[in-house]
Amino acid sequence: MTIGTGIFLSAVFLGTIVLFIFTKDRWVWATIMKKTGLLVCVLFAVGGGAYWYKHSDGDVTAITGPREESNLWGLSLGMSEADVIFHKGKPKERAFGKEEKAGILYYNYGNWRVSLFEGKVHAIWFGGKSFEYSDIGIQGIKVGDGIETVVSKYGEPSKISEASDHTWRTYWYSQYQVVFSFQKGVVMTYGIWKPREKQT
Repeated sequence: MTIGTGIFLSAVFLGTIVLFIFTKDRWVWATIMKKTGLLVCVLFAVGGGAYWYKHSDGDVTAITGPREESNLWGLSLGMSEADVIFHKGKPKERAFGKEEKAGILYYNYGNWRVSLFEGKVHAIWFGGKSFEYSDIGIQGIKVGDGIETVVSKYGEPSKISEASDHTWRTYWYSQYQVVFSFQKGVVMTYGIWKPREKQT
């Protein structure tokens, strides 16, 4: 606190005391204090809500804990291929997977990728930042957050996969249908997917 701030606060405090002394017989100070206290509480509540909304992007799960996720980027798991095109337009690239991923159709929308199996959305991924599509995050987790942030929120993953050169690790959370890939200890991509055991 600076000297100027201290002087100002002292003047406000002393001024309030002097005002009370000269008006205690004419003003209803009990009512005034109650209304002032209520106003302060409201201001704190509004300020706290604004701070939370700014830092959590309005996602209540950023502070309440994890939940199963089935929607991302305005798309839903199980959505039809026609609905994907309707909502997002035609993809920049369209290709089928190879070998064990044969039968999976991949739609590339730049930073966003959508995979479809048997004509239905199977997974939705975000990978990187650009001016074209923003990093909206999943339940408060965004690109650049550390492994410890993810584990603190979701616990230990149901599965961990690793790149052959050991530069990437992917944490799969089948109970929440969310997945995060890390490089150098921070989130680089994230997404949602429908685990095989939940497919009908």
